[in-house]
Amino acid sequence: MTSIKLQSLFNIIYYFVLINCLINVKLSFSTANIDETVTIVFEDQQQRKITVAGVHNKSWTNADYYAFRGIPYVKPPVQELRFKDPQPLHELPSYIDARYDGHDCPSIYATNASEDCLTLNIYTPTTTDTAKLPVLVFIHPGGLYIGSSLSTFISPAYLLAKPIVLVSFNYRLGTLGFLQLGTREIPGNAGFKDQVYAMRWVQKYIKHFGGNPEDITLMGYSAGALSVNLHLVSPMSRGLFHKAIIMSGSLPPQTVLPQHTQLELLRKQARVLNCTEVSSELELLNCLQKFNGNEIAATLRSLFAFGNDNPIYIYLPVVERDFGQDRFLTENPFDSLNRGEFSKVPILIGFTSGEFCQSAVDIFKNSELKWRFNEDLQKLAPELFMYAEHNGNLSVISEFLSKFYLPNFVELDSTNLAHLCDFFSDAIIRFGAQHLTELATKHTKVFPYSFEFRGEFSNLDYPLRPARVEHMDDLMYLFEINASKFNRNESSNASMIRLYTKFIYDFVKSGSSLFSKLPTYPAGYTKIYRSLEYQPGYIFAKDTYEMWKRLFHLDDNKN
Repeated sequence: MTSIKLQSLFNIIYYFVLINCLINVKLSFSTANIDETVTIVFEDQQQRKITVAGVHNKSWTNADYYAFRGIPYVKPPVQELRFKDPQPLHELPSYIDARYDGHDCPSIYATNASEDCLTLNIYTPTTTDTAKLPVLVFIHPGGLYIGSSLSTFISPAYLLAKPIVLVSFNYRLGTLGFLQLGTREIPGNAGFKDQVYAMRWVQKYIKHFGGNPEDITLMGYSAGALSVNLHLVSPMSRGLFHKAIIMSGSLPPQTVLPQHTQLELLRKQARVLNCTEVSSELELLNCLQKFNGNEIAATLRSLFAFGNDNPIYIYLPVVERDFGQDRFLTENPFDSLNRGEFSKVPILIGFTSGEFCQSAVDIFKNSELKWRFNEDLQKLAPELFMYAEHNGNLSVISEFLSKFYLPNFVELDSTNLAHLCDFFSDAIIRFGAQHLTELATKHTKVFPYSFEFRGEFSNLDYPLRPARVEHMDDLMYLFEINASKFNRNESSNASMIRLYTKFIYDFVKSGSSLFSKLPTYPAGYTKIYRSLEYQPGYIFAKDTYEMWKRLFHLDDNKN
């Protein structure tokens, strides 16, 4: 099986597309002539004329669509607005040049980054404001610390073969987006609130781009899926979307969310930036203000506890103190779900059949990490598998999980690598996805799926890796990623692009006949292989799910 040369789960995908931008090789928008400018003109609430300039393009099936990129949706979060809640634009600019991508938000790997990065992209097959097409809003992956809505990563070439409006956007990442001091000025969750403001912009203006503001589907992948999970329960997000798609990501139920602040992360990062002669939170903050956003983002690597990407999430959503502000989270999300206090919209939820092998392979390939893992598995497990703050007996939990996934463990080798892949996959994705499914299905329709098509290429390149469908492998069939030798016209790839985009479109489209026939939980799930296949049972093994619940004292029937 040939593999795309990607060294880690997310970073090299972004590396490819960003470097491509820099050296001007063939990109997804290379067929568009920038002189083929198209404009949309409308009046805002104050009867001001707004002109938005974009470009004409073609989908992979040669259908026309129009791209409007780099549109600001809030005030730039710079200077005194850094770290703080987003601030709305009082009015749109009278002319918006939306022919190009905006800046990425600062992150470890971003090369075209600026703190003035809160922009969105709109892709539409029409320039009329009466079309009322279904709208798909996509939240990008990246662990909440890398990623962007760059058009060469979230390319519309496949989905815009359908009559749909696609929106993607940037949100602040890492410390710049998720610093939490638990104060009136910086209560936390700024990056999630950026997402809310992007959705508010869409609700307000998408009709001018052919979209229906009353038919919006919110879709996220990985960290974007975790975000959608949170938007289901956030009071700030109510009414902003009408369906939800949660792909290969979840809020891990074993993870205890911070109450108000993660101050220790700030202190650790401040030490790396040599902000050592400080004694208060305000002094720490003032010291950080001396550095630009890229310098702050570059030090994020120092916050990982083990290797390059563990724990998977550094900054977590926080339950905010009430200072009279809009609070993104007022309580633990699972408490809201247990009581049925969430947006009761139809939910499509699933993951790939193999999922999270990259973290296991990273350990396996690095001799120092492998040695530490072999020596201290049970001590490392709480951080690696995201239950370090749980109030249970961590040593007992770690011993049980280690024996369950790695029985008779002596050292990590090719015979148990697949088991470690499952350990990561279950802890980070499957357990949370199944728990959300169990809770949500009491109040709304939940459609589970499992993506099991193993194509010629994979996002994980390692000869000894298990033969499995990896995290983000399915994205190659939704978004045209300009990397390596993936051939969209090869017969099986083209068939999967058609099948998968239709599957997503049929969910997004209200009144779909397909989803009136597909199984909802708990009747079964949809297996996506060379066709859509109905399967009885769980997408996550029931006995394994029950084991995780018992370990962390969870109850699906709690009210």
